Order: sequence, then structure tokens, then C-alpha cells
Amino acid sequence: MMEPTPPAWPASVRYFTAADAASTIQDAVDAAYSLNGGHSPPFHGQFSPHRFAFLFAPGVYNNSVPVGYYTQVLGLGASPDDV
Repeated sequence: MMEPTPPAWPASVRYFTAADAASTIQDAVDAAYSLNGGHSPPFHGQFSPHRFAFLFAPGVYNNSVPVGYYTQVLGLGASPDDV
């Protein structure tokens, strides 16, 4: 059986394209950072059970993506300049 593209990932894994609204992307990133941000209070999220992965398809994005504990941000282009 073939997997859909993208696959059916859990809610903690988000796949974005440049066509997605910047506010949608920012809301998802900010929600993850509020759980695992690590700054206020210090080490906030260090032992969190929450895990996040943000996958960005090739394109141009105008978002600020702070990375807290247990958070991955991945560009899916063939080269670093693709995302």
C-alpha cells in the first residue's frame, strides 16, 4: 500500500509550503515554543514529554522560528538555499 504524500503524521509533525499563510506557520511554531521554549522560566521544557518537528518545503518564508527543547526544524530542499 502506498503512503499519502505527505504521510499521515501525528499532530506534532507539521509540513509547510510557501503557499501556507505566514500566520498559520507562526501560530504553530509559537505554540510549540510556549511548551518547550526553555527561557521563561529557565530550562522550561527541558524534561517535557512534548516533541515537535517542522518540515518546510522549498520556498521563501517570512517567519521567525525559535527552537526550544525537543524541536526540530527541517528544510526539505536539495540545498540550503532552497528554503
